[in-house]
Amino acid sequence: MDPREIVNVAKDALDRPPPKPGYRATEFYVSLVAMAVGAFLASGVLPETHWAVKAAGVAAVVLTALGYQVQRTKAKSG
Repeated sequence: MDPREIVNVAKDALDRPPPKPGYRATEFYVSLVAMAVGAFLASGVLPETHWAVKAAGVAAVVLTALGYQVQRTKAKSG
């Protein structure tokens, strides 16, 4: 890589806007909800056979997958 290419790469990096703080990103909130659902499941408040535990388990899986999809979409498009 010659010095001009290095300068161009540095200029491109400086021209990009800074990333949003973590708490303003969608994946933060999706992850937060998924963790809250997981904590609810782990707490043992409801017996494992209760329908709400099964529904919360499905919600945790869906939220985790959604958070991953959002993160990958941002990484690929950015």
